[in-house]
Amino acid sequence: MYNDFGLDSNRYWFWVYEVNTQNNSQSNAQNISTIRIMNSTGYPCQALWIKQAGSNDWGNRHNLENGVLRNGQSSTVRFSSPINTAYRYDIALIDSDGDFYIKNNIIINGLITFTFDDFVSGN
Repeated sequence: MYNDFGLDSNRYWFWVYEVNTQNNSQSNAQNISTIRIMNSTGYPCQALWIKQAGSNDWGNRHNLENGVLRNGQSSTVRFSSPINTAYRYDIALIDSDGDFYIKNNIIINGLITFTFDDFVSGN
């Protein structure tokens, strides 16, 4: 896997290249429009991005329920288009300092907890 991060006109951009894109079993697949995120990073977080594993397109920023997700709190994130649980996804959580926490190639099911072990890059 290769990560590349940058700052352009006060907007963060990053690429994550993922090699393994195995799919989950299609038989239990369902479309969901919300996921629950738990922040255990030790820092307040402010935004989330999600993409299908193997894709280079992070799409739109998803705001957290109350704007800021404090350490130890969880938040529901709603999507305008449902995501399919049969696929694996990469999810990026951004803290208030601009640091990135990324979970790669995960199956979306239930609560997704980010910890400092998911830290990838600082601002």
